[in-house]
Amino acid sequence: MSSKGFFSSEKKKKLDVILARQSESIKQLYQTNVEREKLQYKTKMEGRIARATDPAIKDYWRKVQEIDNDMSISENEADMKEKALKNNLTPAQKRMLED
Repeated sequence: MSSKGFFSSEKKKKLDVILARQSESIKQLYQTNVEREKLQYKTKMEGRIARATDPAIKDYWRKVQEIDNDMSISENEADMKEKALKNNLTPAQKRMLED
């Protein structure tokens, strides 16, 4: 879960400065790649939620998705929140995450 596919607001600001200096074709290529990654992430998470049979696992994946999309927190904070969520699961539920 450490590869988010999304940026914290601070990183986004720095990236925007860099992108402002790029040509329109580079900006468009970057935007296309970002949208593709967002779609892949969304598809992956929706699949995990759909495949989960345990309501707690469905809820876990939904909360992970919310955390990953929260640009107001750092990646480190997101990782800590996700770890805390995982620690609330039973050992059997944790094994289900690996399937």
